[in-house]
Amino acid sequence: VREIVKGGVVRFVCDSRRRGYAHGRQEWFSSKDEALERAREISDSMIKGNVLTDEERSLFLYFRDAFQPYGAKMKEVLEKALYRLQNKAEKDEEEKKTVANLVDLWIEDKKSGKFKKIREVTIREIEHTGNKIKQLWGELQIQSITKDHIQDFIGNHPVGYATKINWKVKIGGFINWCIANGYTRGNPAKYIQIEVEETTPQTVSLEDARKLLELAQTTPRFHPMIKYLAIGFFGGMRPYETRRLPEVNINIKTRQIFISRDITKTKTERYVTINDTLFGFLNAYPQHPIYHRNFVKLFTALRLKAGYGLRGVEGKRGVPDGIRHTFGSMWLAKTPNIAQLAEEMGNSPEVIRKHYKKAIPVEEVTAYWAIAPITVR
Repeated sequence: VREIVKGGVVRFVCDSRRRGYAHGRQEWFSSKDEALERAREISDSMIKGNVLTDEERSLFLYFRDAFQPYGAKMKEVLEKALYRLQNKAEKDEEEKKTVANLVDLWIEDKKSGKFKKIREVTIREIEHTGNKIKQLWGELQIQSITKDHIQDFIGNHPVGYATKINWKVKIGGFINWCIANGYTRGNPAKYIQIEVEETTPQTVSLEDARKLLELAQTTPRFHPMIKYLAIGFFGGMRPYETRRLPEVNINIKTRQIFISRDITKTKTERYVTINDTLFGFLNAYPQHPIYHRNFVKLFTALRLKAGYGLRGVEGKRGVPDGIRHTFGSMWLAKTPNIAQLAEEMGNSPEVIRKHYKKAIPVEEVTAYWAIAPITVR
């Protein structure tokens, strides 16, 4: 920086030309401090190997002067701007995630158990839901999923209204997780209305109950189904409770089955009484398992053999939950104690009163509870 007087006016020149070269850049300032500041800038930029262009310098000076009236320093303003740009870049990157990406993160989060321990059966349901969501909308972005997308799937899904509601809840749960983690805002599943008509739970006829139990006992292939059917028909346990019941929870001596909270729907432990009919089957077939690894195939084949239809196959409908409903109806018809049955089945008295209080001929009730294992007839 040199001081030069021209026409009686003192000026300061910042000369960035290389020594011995006549051509190069000279910048003029009215004060020495401004010239020295510019010299330091040039020096710093040269050390970093990045000399500012005329355009960059002009922008710098423009914004420096623009910020000055507000008492803002260039460094502070640029740091804030950089922070916002980084946040925007991260947000843009997050928004690029497909539904398939988010499903993977959702499942991973649920499995981690960071905030809540989730039962294995629930994890499997979440994975099943996630796979279906991937199959339907995996390549889309979460903001692209509309009410119409969800409504089309649920409306065209060949299941009952109760199952349609379950799918609405499952899909809505995934979207709620996306909302909670900042991936989207609204939940289109929330606005889908599905009305379920009040119906009486379907039960299994006395004839069919006998037939299913007889087939299980007389056909070697179906022997692994004996205990499952007996506990359902004469113990009233929920299907998935029976499938997850450890053998050690059945106490023949005390005539009780212990249902721990980790296998129940309500997460409340309870005891199921082993009545005389159930005792007969458990005592007659101690060697058979409660749940077989090929359960689904065996149960499907057994129902078909008994004349029940499945998807694409003509025949009677129902069975899985119908077994438990049959127990509830037959138990209450024999012992009209709603509070006791509610305790046995793990339901509220209101549910018992609503679903199972029905008139059944006395002779049918007597015949039901008189069903005995073939081995002791």
